[in-house]
Amino acid sequence: MERGKGHGRGMSPRRWRPGTRRYASAILAVMAVAALLTGCAALGAQAPQAGQRPDAGSGGDAAGGAKTTKGASEVAGVSLAADRERYRPGEAITLTVRNDSGAEIQLTGGLGGLKAWRVDGGQRRPWEHGMMETGALVPVPAGQSIQLGPIPAPEEPGEYVLEVHFYHQGGGPAAASVTVRVAP
Repeated sequence: MERGKGHGRGMSPRRWRPGTRRYASAILAVMAVAALLTGCAALGAQAPQAGQRPDAGSGGDAAGGAKTTKGASEVAGVSLAADRERYRPGEAITLTVRNDSGAEIQLTGGLGGLKAWRVDGGQRRPWEHGMMETGALVPVPAGQSIQLGPIPAPEEPGEYVLEVHFYHQGGGPAAASVTVRVAP
């Protein structure tokens, strides 16, 4: 009987060729990325159109009697609030994201991808808050809230729109905003 490839005793199981493991690892990595993107797509569907922004709302009383400024959101039940309406330049601003939407949301980073603008005569000028942002998504379960910051108030007095970004179930990337005033 002729001993050929894969026949007989003493033959080891079929060995992988040198590049096969790398190829298999690459396939698994592509599948993992595809699964991650599919999961993110399930959380979000449509990005806001250019120029679209929520308008700021009015202030209200928070638990404990402290005056807060509540803002607007593109998603019903998700709100952004500042701990006060007015700040002195450089003073600490603490923001609270409240999720009463009925499903978990995920903030885009430790500061919710915070973006800010100075409102000047109806025009919006970007304001760089200078805080470090993480790339990890931060979950906020339904019925809960999370505090962001503190961040320093702008040095230049005026009205500022602060906006955080998040993903929500059944929708796309969305934003919630609040307007604060900075005065000496």
